[in-house]
Amino acid sequence: MQRRTPPESLGHYDHFEANLTDMCIRAVQEASIAQVELAASYHYEFMTDAITAEAKVIEALEGLKIKSLPLGLFSDCGPDVPFLWGQLPLARLIDESVFTCEEGVKKPAEAIYAPPSMTPGPAS
Repeated sequence: MQRRTPPESLGHYDHFEANLTDMCIRAVQEASIAQVELAASYHYEFMTDAITAEAKVIEALEGLKIKSLPLGLFSDCGPDVPFLWGQLPLARLIDESVFTCEEGVKKPAEAIYAPPSMTPGPAS
C-alpha cells in the first residue's frame, strides 16, 4: 500500500496557519482566527525546540565549515520549518537548504536533489 504524501510537505499551504485551518475544516471543527493563531504559536514554539540542533551537532558542523566543506540540507517538511529556519543557529552553517514544501516534491524523488533553487545559472 502506497503512503499518501501529506499536502503540507508538497507546498500546498503557504503557512502553517492555512494547514491548521484546513485540518479543522476536514475534522468539521470550527476554529476562530484567534484560536488558529494561538495553536500556531504553540506549534511554532514546539517546532523551534524540535528542530534546534544540539550543541555537539553545531560543533561538528563548525568543524566541517573550518575545512571549507559546503554543507546542504534536504528536508521533507511543511511550511513551518522554512518559516523558522532563519532563526536557528544551524541555518548559519548550512550553505544551501532545500525544503520539500517549497519545491513541491518529496524525497526520494530525483527532482528534489536538483531543484531549480540549486541549479547553477549560466556562466558569467
